[in-house]
Amino acid sequence: MKLLSKRVAFILSLTLICTTLISCSTTELKVLEAMMKSNDILSSEKDIEASVFIDIKGLREDEVADFELVKEMINQSTLFMNYKTIKNKENTMTKFAIEGNLALQDMPMDFGVWLDLDLTNQEEPKFIEIIKQPALLTEGSTAKPYMVMDLSSSFTGDSSQAFNEILKSSVETNKFTLSFIQEYAKDFKLGETLVSQDGTLEVDGKTLPKYHLKIDDKIAKKFIRQLVNDMIDSGKAVTFFEQLMAMQLKNMEAISDDLGLPQDQPAELPEPKQEDIDAFKELFNEFMNKFDDVTLLGSDGIQIDYAINNDGYIIYESGTIDFLLNLDEITKAFEIEYTPEESPSIIQLKFMYTINTKNINEDVTIEIPKLSHKNATTFNNMLNMSVDSELIPEDVIDDSRDLNIYVNDKKVIFENKPLLVNGNTLAPIREVIESIGGEVKWVEESQTIIININDSVVELMIDDNMAFINGEPNMLEEPATLINNRTYIPVRYIAETIGGDVTWDANTSSIHITY
Repeated sequence: MKLLSKRVAFILSLTLICTTLISCSTTELKVLEAMMKSNDILSSEKDIEASVFIDIKGLREDEVADFELVKEMINQSTLFMNYKTIKNKENTMTKFAIEGNLALQDMPMDFGVWLDLDLTNQEEPKFIEIIKQPALLTEGSTAKPYMVMDLSSSFTGDSSQAFNEILKSSVETNKFTLSFIQEYAKDFKLGETLVSQDGTLEVDGKTLPKYHLKIDDKIAKKFIRQLVNDMIDSGKAVTFFEQLMAMQLKNMEAISDDLGLPQDQPAELPEPKQEDIDAFKELFNEFMNKFDDVTLLGSDGIQIDYAINNDGYIIYESGTIDFLLNLDEITKAFEIEYTPEESPSIIQLKFMYTINTKNINEDVTIEIPKLSHKNATTFNNMLNMSVDSELIPEDVIDDSRDLNIYVNDKKVIFENKPLLVNGNTLAPIREVIESIGGEVKWVEESQTIIININDSVVELMIDDNMAFINGEPNMLEEPATLINNRTYIPVRYIAETIGGDVTWDANTSSIHITY
């Protein structure tokens, strides 16, 4: 019984999220098809504006004044965002940029998020996320505006191949799910009009039909009840889940084969018993009977306007979603012990938003911020700042071996010899860089090293695993470090940065750099 309930609940949740507009009319199917088609978009730009209205009734007298301050601040705030995205059909390359501003009364808060994911080259995977913190939080402090997370090294070798396969299988699963939703929508009859064609909208200088979605509290409950019962009675929920799970198991087996991993005997899903299905249906309808006396949506309900262009894409969307939580009704319907004096009785939360979409499947330029150690830090560094330095393990330095470094077969002469630090070869910076034709600048105040080489600018910071190459973040296995007042840098990283080939001769303990 419990297993079946979880399976059905999963399908119902997924279907409810994806099929807000399920019905059989031509108008409703047109909007649904446009929603489904949005999954085929490979590049686009969206301008988003959103706001929230909140109100609470039944607060204690001593709580009212504090809440009114919070209420005024929230209700007078507006969120503006520009969202750009680019991806490939396999989902193995995704790049997006979100730049926005939260107008919080007299405290505007700008922010940004950038993602650069590219696993198409498994030898050099890229997974970088950049977060811009609001200036309000960094002004007048030592905090830097950008935080960087570089997870690229986590997706090398087998892990890159496995993650690649997972991303590709997600495309297949998504197509299967959307196909099921679209076919199911054609046969499902609610007996209510959810979407109507209502006038026109002016979007980017074009006059387009306006499609208006409206769902009130009563229709929302009817929709949920009828959808769930139809899914159960028709057997489509269980069938869909079984097909979806079979697809997932097949994908996991394929990934295991690619990685050469041993496979356990695939688990067989138990056949649901009719009495379990009937019991779940009875339990669900009892729950919905109680909810008939509970208000879920406010007077505005759910209202959304859509404009669809000639290519079948939604390019404009403006909506209001009005939630109303009446605790008195809930406690009475479900016979819950409740003391009105201890909690508010009615909570209203209303969301308003507008989305303008443009440049669909056209050239979209995403500019990643130029970063340096002056304006950016890493997530790990932020964590380390809050950790007791005694808990951070000390470097393991091995100076027992005489390590040799050759550049184009010419031995580099060092005043202080190269060392093994935590298993990585580090060498004094100036001799290494000058031997490959570069220049080095040391900035004492910020403890940073600026390297100019082969038309590239590489910036390193002492004890920081993040490097920046021409403003783009790059993770180091071992950071630059000070040893006996001399700056040591990771040899392999610098050599590969300039496009050199690095080989290790174990017999002579020598590193050969060719470029």
